Amino acid sequence: MLQRLRVSPVQQARRARIALTVAAVALVALDVFVVANWLARPALAAPPRCGGPARTAASRGRAGTGLLWLRLSDGRTTPLVDADPRQLNHPAVSPSGREILFLSHANGILAQLELCDLRRHETHAVTLPIPAGDFPISWDRNGKTIVFLGGDLQGWGAEQQLYAAEPSGRRLRQLSRSSPWYYDGAVLSPDGTRLALLLQLRYPDGQEPEQLAVLDIRTGRLTRVAGSSQVAEIDAVSWAPDGKRLVFSAYRQNPNGGLYTVDLATKRVTPLLVRGAGARAPAWSPDGRTVAFVRGTSRASSIWLLDLRDGRTRRLTHGGVDVAPAWSPDGKALVFVRLAAARRGA
Repeated sequence: MLQRLRVSPVQQARRARIALTVAAVALVALDVFVVANWLARPALAAPPRCGGPARTAASRGRAGTGLLWLRLSDGRTTPLVDADPRQLNHPAVSPSGREILFLSHANGILAQLELCDLRRHETHAVTLPIPAGDFPISWDRNGKTIVFLGGDLQGWGAEQQLYAAEPSGRRLRQLSRSSPWYYDGAVLSPDGTRLALLLQLRYPDGQEPEQLAVLDIRTGRLTRVAGSSQVAEIDAVSWAPDGKRLVFSAYRQNPNGGLYTVDLATKRVTPLLVRGAGARAPAWSPDGRTVAFVRGTSRASSIWLLDLRDGRTRRLTHGGVDVAPAWSPDGKALVFVRLAAARRGA
């Protein structure tokens, strides 16, 4: 029989070292694998942040008010810009989702245009050679131009005009000229070629209910699409993502407001949500399936969603006086303004 060869002490030590080396290499490989998988894991969506002016003593009683970000997946709200003695309104998210323009004002319709930079976590005023008006702001689809109303805004029936500028305030240019209309609102179409306008005829002894018209920026052609014969007191408008329809709020059938759509090809106005608690300030979602809107009064209002497929509504906020919803470009969040926080025990 063959006898098993004896292993010398030197060979035993050598084999032990090899085994230890292999084990160490395996442990290192395991560590690398674990770290690599940890780094490759899906990142948790961090809530956006935007630094704002320090709150003053006059604003401490308004804690929880200002510009807020609402994530639709879980209903979580994140403060972006705290309210100070000013009142914020008309937020507009850039096409990149990295910046938010909004207006702030202390009283009247004179407003300051401000920009919330979500990358740098800062808020700063946009310097303009003219005063801005407290009306909605629009971004073009490239995020390089904004459209707004401004100019001589002192008193009722002021001569506000349409302006375009870079988001920084540079390269300001006036888009409109003297006309028989007062401008009460202007919203740029998704493709940037048209403007939905809320207009009032200039009457020396009063005013006519708002007319909803569409201006072709390239040709200058103005087409009226809805007015006093169908609805009255139109106060806000939003484009469908495909640019074929508008949704607007008006007060003819409901003193608390109602939502309507108008087909731009046929000019047919269709009631969308006009009964019950009312609705105003619509904002059409980027996917075209939903309209965000405000429901309530000046003392208590909230942000709601209307599903255009089945007509169901869903309440999103319960914070007090919530207004002015605006969509993020991906449709996963809303930005809105909280004018007053809910009272304790309410």
